Amino acid sequence: MILAFDTCTLRGTLAVGTADRVLAETYFKTEKGHTGWLMPQIASMLGRLGKGSDDVDAVAVGIGPGNFTGVKVGVATAKAIAMGLTVPLVGIPTLDILAAGKDDEGITMSVLDAKRGMLYAAAYRNESGTLNPLSDYACLAPAEIVDAGVRFIDGPLVVVGEAPDVLIDAFKAEGIAVTYVEELPRARDMLPLCDRMLSGGRAGTAVSVTPMYLKKPT
Repeated sequence: MILAFDTCTLRGTLAVGTADRVLAETYFKTEKGHTGWLMPQIASMLGRLGKGSDDVDAVAVGIGPGNFTGVKVGVATAKAIAMGLTVPLVGIPTLDILAAGKDDEGITMSVLDAKRGMLYAAAYRNESGTLNPLSDYACLAPAEIVDAGVRFIDGPLVVVGEAPDVLIDAFKAEGIAVTYVEELPRARDMLPLCDRMLSGGRAGTAVSVTPMYLKKPT
């Protein structure tokens, strides 16, 4: 059983389940002060399922990029839980979680608001349910994302996350057929990602998993 959560955006997400079954899921606002009730939410969810902390076999956490405080709190909480339970900790980039929620074959681009006109972004090619990275994780202006994207986008594009109109319009101006899905990360999409990382020997520990803070260009 996997405990998964991401607090890197304005909407926190928490789920418990296995690779192919969501046992419980909830969403919450990551407002100031949410640090005090993330753990109670986890305890409440496990309690409603008739489960205890001893039933948790692994912890998955969104490591960012995103809101600085949210990234820090989420990773620190996950580290504490994994260390206390002596279970594996799997760190999943928040942009990966976004892309994993889309089943569209072809190219998916995850985008999150980085403030001050900048965006966190990463691109993937979905091939038979497997996401293969096409770019690095980056913090760029919309025009820079489009300039980089036209080099490898060879078909329809699905943009998921928090994309401004200027980004979508710029892709269309390049003749790229683009579909925008306004969405934020879902913990349910972390469950199969975590399972694959565990099966592939890519699990981390409370020591090895670190936050992803992408620096804005200066």
